[in-house]
Amino acid sequence: MMTYANISNSNAHTNALAPPCNLTRLLVMPVRQLIRNPRSNVPVQKLKWSIERASNEFKLAQNTLRKYLHQGGVEPDEDGCFSTLQICECVYGDLRAERLRKERELTKRYALQNQITEGSVLDRHQLMRTFSVIADAMVTRINSATEVPRTVREDLLRDSATWPDAVEETVSRQTKYPRSRDGQEQDEEGDV
Repeated sequence: MMTYANISNSNAHTNALAPPCNLTRLLVMPVRQLIRNPRSNVPVQKLKWSIERASNEFKLAQNTLRKYLHQGGVEPDEDGCFSTLQICECVYGDLRAERLRKERELTKRYALQNQITEGSVLDRHQLMRTFSVIADAMVTRINSATEVPRTVREDLLRDSATWPDAVEETVSRQTKYPRSRDGQEQDEEGDV
């Protein structure tokens, strides 16, 4: 093993200002090779995986890995190999897109909670319960009012029976999402 003292002694008989030989060799090496960790078993060039090697490394069956790669629309390079990024995106999904989707959903949730807190949104089920109590009280009073002619009472009862439909119609006009009928999607105009 050569120490600094040995290096400086070996250079003593040559030019004193010249760097040692091994230092000169280090200076002309590419930067990639200089920063590579000597304990790493990963080569400097990009890794390329065959299906067999990747399935072993990622603990997946070869057919399962092929299915994920096919679903991801990934094509092998000219050697029939895949990059680590391609395999990770197909096996684990696009994490950035999932985080973005989650953030958007949380934003929508917080906005809805703020609207509820401010009172600009009503709970439809609670509103329907309240209307049901009011409607029951009105029906009881209308039926017990003998001084009102029978035809008028029937008209009042028929009109009060349309309140739930009116609430549903108001809800469907206010929503920003298209409603579906019988599991079929609607287009922009509301047609099925």
